[in-house]
Amino acid sequence: MMIKKIFITTVITLSVGATWAQVYNTPEKDSVIGSTHIFDQLSQAQGGHIVIKQNQQIQNLVTSHSLRNTNKKISGFRVRIFFDSGQNARQQSENIAATFAANNPDIPVYRVYEDLYYKVAIGDFRTKSDATRYLRIIKRDYPLAFIIKENINYPSLY
Repeated sequence: MMIKKIFITTVITLSVGATWAQVYNTPEKDSVIGSTHIFDQLSQAQGGHIVIKQNQQIQNLVTSHSLRNTNKKISGFRVRIFFDSGQNARQQSENIAATFAANNPDIPVYRVYEDLYYKVAIGDFRTKSDATRYLRIIKRDYPLAFIIKENINYPSLY
């Protein structure tokens, strides 16, 4: 009787673990759906067939809402990779921003001149843990990088 309970528990645990691995080990996009509209993404799903029955006004409302909010900001975090006010600070900030953008085209780069300092920040992270995770990745290339709290751009819907 005890062996039967252990066997059943093991089988259930393995099947739940396999299901969890299939669901949660997909590549993350962090709410970025890509370059196409969300309704187009849903209708072109791979491995299945999705039929969307809706009024055209719903798609129009989603599109107009996203267009109205493209310039709005939310509170979030960025990683500052450069901060200097020396004689060559402007040229250095341009070089660092260009180099980072060339090596990481999917991460936004922000270069500003503020309070006599040239600053280069990267990313639009909604949580500090996301910013910290990315900081660890770039720390060997930018050892003086640090996290800052700023207003960031909304993630793209399409």
